[in-house]
Amino acid sequence: MRKLIDIINDEKADKETILTEFKQLDRLTKGFRKSDLIYIGARPAMGKTTFAVNLAENIAMSGKKCAFFSLELSDEMLAKKFSTANSDMEIYIDDTPGITVSEMNQKIKNLKNVDCVVIDYFGLIRPEIKRTDKMQECHDISRKLRKMANELDIPIICTTTVARNENYGERPRFSDLLDGGRLEFYADIFMFLHRNSYYFCEIDEDDIEDHTTELIIAKNKHGSTETIELNFDYEAKRFRELAV
Repeated sequence: MRKLIDIINDEKADKETILTEFKQLDRLTKGFRKSDLIYIGARPAMGKTTFAVNLAENIAMSGKKCAFFSLELSDEMLAKKFSTANSDMEIYIDDTPGITVSEMNQKIKNLKNVDCVVIDYFGLIRPEIKRTDKMQECHDISRKLRKMANELDIPIICTTTVARNENYGERPRFSDLLDGGRLEFYADIFMFLHRNSYYFCEIDEDDIEDHTTELIIAKNKHGSTETIELNFDYEAKRFRELAV
């Protein structure tokens, strides 16, 4: 049994949130809560790694300690995606390839007092148990991420890949997720990035002038589901909200 005052105090602490400094996103989610599992899904070239970096950077700049697991890019390559870095920012990068959820969990515990975790990306997490059924492997990993967020009591942000749709340029949906495993079932917040200009431009991707990107809040346990318009600033290496 627990004392009433302890229960009330724990509930107040649970309501403390981490703000992303994306004002519209913070308005919709009311900030990332302890034990939140947050997914960022996108097709290739939409900027999901950069957006994840922006979130980590903003969270660290607010005085929080962030662990970033980069399963695709080396730590040197990932560091180039950050727009700024100073001694006050506590961002720790681990680029161990083929890491498991249990191994990440232990590294986070060893680091101590981590406020937020970012993982890039889901499809490169090594399953604890090798299965012939890929969907079951994904289900196992997503369930373990859910458990890790609850155990560590901190928000975990994880990027994931969306399959190219046969209907060219169509906005992504849960059914398009490459990693399957019912990721959306375990998520507290699920966001998709979509850049329409990428599909209907006949010039090289680097020469695209319209960098308008939709941040689609497809699942949100803490509020409504809406679409936020962002613009990507190539020089600053940052997504910015078009309207606040």
